Amino acid sequence: MNSIAFLTTVFPENEKFLKTFFNSLSTQTFKNFDLIVVNDNFTNLDYYKNIYSDLKIIDINSSGTPAKNKEAGINYCIDNKYEILIFGDSDDYFQNNRIIKSI
Repeated sequence: MNSIAFLTTVFPENEKFLKTFFNSLSTQTFKNFDLIVVNDNFTNLDYYKNIYSDLKIIDINSSGTPAKNKEAGINYCIDNKYEILIFGDSDDYFQNNRIIKSI
């Protein structure tokens, strides 16, 4: 487990953005982070986990409001003693220096 977590939520409606999202995290210049994915009823996550096996993806199931899903992810990060938590929406993409700039 790394000391840095990147937290997002995935749900069925945003699948059209996920390839770009995962690509942008896969090409980060800083690679030593865990990608914490709060899964809100998204059934194809294993497909993306296989394609982006270079990412350390940790899947957390939660089916609640956006606020409750984020709370579940934050609590997971607290419980697992991550030192740095970076938030990002799964319908976005990031410059390849997003992680290092956030640190």
